[in-house]
Amino acid sequence: MATKTLSIRIDNDNYKFLSSLAREEKEDVSKTVRELVDLGRVMFAIEKYIKSEASIERAALPTPSFCR
Repeated sequence: MATKTLSIRIDNDNYKFLSSLAREEKEDVSKTVRELVDLGRVMFAIEKYIKSEASIERAALPTPSFCR
């Protein structure tokens, strides 16, 4: 799998949350962020489906057409 490097700015409270979660899961912060992004993609697709903005088929695509 090809990867890209992403640099972001977040506020201190979110960083503390991520660090705490990473510690609890015995992972590094980067892996924790990647997992949260994956979960966020799923939640985004579910919301689109619930709002009738995407079919279940369209929402289930690895990169749904509404994200392209």
